Amino acid sequence: MSKNIIGYACSICGTPNPESATYCVKCGTWLFDTEREAKPLTKKEYQQYFKKEKNPYRRMAFWQAWFAVLFIYDLAIKSQSSFDWTLIVYFVGLAVYNMRLGNGLVKKQSEEQSEELKKERALKMTQAG
Repeated sequence: MSKNIIGYACSICGTPNPESATYCVKCGTWLFDTEREAKPLTKKEYQQYFKKEKNPYRRMAFWQAWFAVLFIYDLAIKSQSSFDWTLIVYFVGLAVYNMRLGNGLVKKQSEEQSEELKKERALKMTQAG
């Protein structure tokens, strides 16, 4: 075994597995099958699988909530009774809306990835069988 190899990609579902694993952690396929050998993975390839996609909606929601907190803090410091609460409600509402959009985006991405995995798995099974 090479020192650069830290894991193996399953030949059926493509899931990266640690070097010590003999069976795929996702589908249970034996990784050292002579007909369908698992692909050796370097550290970079192994980490690429776990790299998270950036979600702009969540980032916007964070900053909008932060602005709302700053406005509330400003209100508490200055003790202005005539402060317009509409601005705070606006930023909190935007933050909630963008967080929901972000969660929907993550759900959509995971559904698309699972569909792709199912198609790849079915294709590999038909080619192997």
